[in-house]
Amino acid sequence: MNLTGWYDGYQTPVRKGVYERLYDAQLGVRGYCYWNGEAWCCAFDTPALAAKKPRVTSLEQNMPWRGISKD
Repeated sequence: MNLTGWYDGYQTPVRKGVYERLYDAQLGVRGYCYWNGEAWCCAFDTPALAAKKPRVTSLEQNMPWRGISKD
């Protein structure tokens, strides 16, 4: 899995899809969330779960994020 650098939580992705988000930098708490083009959805432990599970809008919309790819 390849990862981009971290983006500011106030900048949003250009494409819909699954991204890694940083919930607590000091503790290293991260999750995989789906970006639906308008809002972040709730976090899951793996990119596969984030892509397949029902998408409920997350209460946390401004957390840092980074892109992921399968390559």
